[in-house]
Amino acid sequence: MRDLTYELPFSESEFLKRIINELKRRGKHEIARFLKNAKVFVKVPGTFSYYIGGGRWNALAAYIQIYVSPDNIEILNKETIKNEIKSICDYVIPANVGYDIKDVSFYPDYSIEHELKEDLVEDLVKTSKSLAKGIIEILPPELINKALEMSEAYIYMYVIENTLRLFIEKICIDKYGENFFNFIKKTKAIIDKVEQRKKDIESKKWLSFNENSDIFYLDFKELGDIIRENWDDFKSHFPNQDFILPKIKEIADVRNLIAHNSYIGSKERTMLKLYYEMILEQIGQL
Repeated sequence: MRDLTYELPFSESEFLKRIINELKRRGKHEIARFLKNAKVFVKVPGTFSYYIGGGRWNALAAYIQIYVSPDNIEILNKETIKNEIKSICDYVIPANVGYDIKDVSFYPDYSIEHELKEDLVEDLVKTSKSLAKGIIEILPPELINKALEMSEAYIYMYVIENTLRLFIEKICIDKYGENFFNFIKKTKAIIDKVEQRKKDIESKKWLSFNENSDIFYLDFKELGDIIRENWDDFKSHFPNQDFILPKIKEIADVRNLIAHNSYIGSKERTMLKLYYEMILEQIGQL
């Protein structure tokens, strides 16, 4: 009979690193991102596992407490995600440690830094407070709060979109030169879109526009088409097409909502943050 030890051979911070690394190894990058800056605690009340739902007769029941960003609580509490993390906790704890994991719980950590809002929106709040009562009724506090939330989404969307455009531009320039758009593979729809956009810009000279690269005439979703059509040029930067193309499509759907001044919820805002970090990690080694 193997003797058990009743302490982890690594710190709780190291435990978190192993959980995240194992999530990534299994291809669960999205879940791993939700644990960014988290803190993990292993609670062992002293009750034998056997008496709490079964388990090794000489192991103790253990409970994993993970403190995460409040924005991520709802997603992490989904049963499938909780079970995935619980399975990984069991996996990374050595077999000779006498802990049987009974549950994984998530708690908000309000010390995790939240992104700052744009000064423009802060000015909006100040301005709204100085308005006449009748106008205040038109701009109720709820609308102002939503504006603050949407400002964060807009910032991420702006950075994601332009980061991806500049990434595509750099890859293509390195291979095809400054006139890369004449040489890369393009669908007819993209060719027509660029020609029409150029005509529109020419007729509206008062509008400011980046005319240095044709890539800036494309809609966000069409950046995915460029990557797909020229996959040989981009495949060294992504695990596969399924990693990047679906993310671009999902981000494009959110972008359309933002462009039409529609409100997007916390799930969509969290998705933008997560996908930005994942994409940046892949293309950040240029």
